[in-house]
Amino acid sequence: MNTFINNNKFNKKKVVFIMGATRMRKFRLSFLKNQRVPIIVGGSNSYIEKLVEDPVFMFKYKYDTRFIWIDVVQSVLNHRVGMRIDQMVNAVDEVRQIFIPDADYTKGIRRSIDVPKMDSYLREETNIYEDDDSKKMLLQSLISNIKRERKEVVDEAWRNTILQSCLDIVKRFLKSDDHNIIIE
Repeated sequence: MNTFINNNKFNKKKVVFIMGATRMRKFRLSFLKNQRVPIIVGGSNSYIEKLVEDPVFMFKYKYDTRFIWIDVVQSVLNHRVGMRIDQMVNAVDEVRQIFIPDADYTKGIRRSIDVPKMDSYLREETNIYEDDDSKKMLLQSLISNIKRERKEVVDEAWRNTILQSCLDIVKRFLKSDDHNIIIE
């Protein structure tokens, strides 16, 4: 004999809360609203607590919820990458010592991060005589290009790790069908 249980606990509408500190890019997850699931992005913890715990509105009795806390500040990450690149640029003299115009950048020390990118700078630098301003401008251009490319790498890493993990959690939550239970 099968017993069909339709438990009120399982008839709740689903709601996703996306929380985290300011400037965490939480808004990137808000596009899920197109799936007609309420997504509450941001808001203070006290606001969210009042919403969920309100005895009159009875939110927690009406809704099945998932809370996602994002703990990666993109601006801090970008700042650290920028600082690291600035430190790396101080190593231009070291790279200059190993610079060989037709070197193979797939082997040995020349595989180091951004050493191949310094190649064009070092090639141009040898063509500039006694003009420190031109060399500085060329170096600043190199630094800007490396920072832009690193920011793109960091953004992609954020999308592939943080964002994708959150999306996977939300998708599993939305696909879970606990509305009906059949006991055999």
